[in-house]
Amino acid sequence: TGMTLHEAIAKQRFKHAENLLIKTDQTVEQLADQCGFSDTRTLIKAFNRFLQMTPGQFRKQFRNRPAMV
Repeated sequence: TGMTLHEAIAKQRFKHAENLLIKTDQTVEQLADQCGFSDTRTLIKAFNRFLQMTPGQFRKQFRNRPAMV
């Protein structure tokens, strides 16, 4: 797949966080803990690195979009 095990795990954590941001009202702190990030700052850095936005911005942008089929 071209990914190391560490990269694959990080990607899964990130995707899980994206899903929870859209589907739940959990705080960023709760999400960071639930998704296996070492702390909130690490989760925020991951969103900035991959999406150039914060988790809060992601939630606002994607929460009310219709599901893609």
